Amino acid sequence: MHIFREIKSIYLKVINLIMNDKTKIFLKKIKFGIFNYLFFPNRNQFNVLFWLSEQNKSAGDLWFLIAFLLNIIPFLLAVIIEAISNNSNVIYILNNGSIPVLAFSIISTNLVYLIENLPAEREIFAHIKTRLQIFSIIVIAISIVVYIFQSNFVKNFSEDILMISFYSSALLLGLSVILGKKMFLLQNKLIAKFEDNFKDQLEKLNQIPPANDITF
Repeated sequence: MHIFREIKSIYLKVINLIMNDKTKIFLKKIKFGIFNYLFFPNRNQFNVLFWLSEQNKSAGDLWFLIAFLLNIIPFLLAVIIEAISNNSNVIYILNNGSIPVLAFSIISTNLVYLIENLPAEREIFAHIKTRLQIFSIIVIAISIVVYIFQSNFVKNFSEDILMISFYSSALLLGLSVILGKKMFLLQNKLIAKFEDNFKDQLEKLNQIPPANDITF
């Protein structure tokens, strides 16, 4: 785990160097906006997901590092080496089926968090998990179709079609990362932590005396 912390630290330093606070806030709004458009959560569900993300930033960053970066970086290096050493057309390498497989694996490995049993009083989390399951199944199905196309028929089409295929697989990968992180945040352990923090805040508010009881 020590090496993962070091890699994460380097990654965060690079991000901080290339992005100022305004850029980070803007990108975060875009990310949540895209998810809001695709997922259609109501205000309560949106707030729950937002605060789960805020309370588990370190865990979420580590998930992103392991689930996405450690998988996509070797693929990109392989593309560069293949293109340079064999003078290959990059567009064919990018359409070799690896990207939809990665999208499939990100979602499938995080689906376990959606099938954890929830107590009846956690109805809002159950609704969110149900919606995520539906979108995840759709993304998985499309990823399989794109993989079959790229692994069997890619050489039969023009580069324009291959560019569309690549953009489609990249979009699927982006969606799988968004969905996968939400699945990770909805594991029972993090939900329980969220509820405990919420209860602690309520208790602190209840301990504050009314304004007319405060003496100076």
